[in-house]
Amino acid sequence: MSILFFIARPQGKQAQNLDFLKTVLYYVMYNHNSRNLFPVRKSSPVQIGLTCKRGKIMSKTECLKCEAKTARRRVEFVIAAGPGHESVGLAGSFNDWDPAKKQLVDKKGDGVYRGILMLPPGEYEYKFVVDGKWCIDENNPCLASNDLGTLNSVIKVEAK
Repeated sequence: MSILFFIARPQGKQAQNLDFLKTVLYYVMYNHNSRNLFPVRKSSPVQIGLTCKRGKIMSKTECLKCEAKTARRRVEFVIAAGPGHESVGLAGSFNDWDPAKKQLVDKKGDGVYRGILMLPPGEYEYKFVVDGKWCIDENNPCLASNDLGTLNSVIKVEAK
């Protein structure tokens, strides 16, 4: 799903209707799937409103119903790395391959590190990063080769 944002300065009666769209300074498109902002030229023909994956213009209520159909799922990542590690992170296509964005925790002190992410349906590649060493999920047989000539673990998150 993508949402189009705009920055404008509505004045007087413009604030009461959509006339202020004529004073738009910048358009920015936000993509929920990639979680990125994309600048859009003011001169580009742009549809104002919420758009779903099929590109249909929707009201806020319709958008919320559509979002509910593709609700995020709770996914737990677990690695038995042994006790005493300084850092155990999770890097993947869901967090721009940045292990600092998701650190796993050994709550029981038994060397089993766990972390939970809420992910929308889709297929994701990931690796654990234990004290700087990148490793696949030994408990997941689904693997994919990457551009570095190594393997990534793959998880498929199903829709409800």
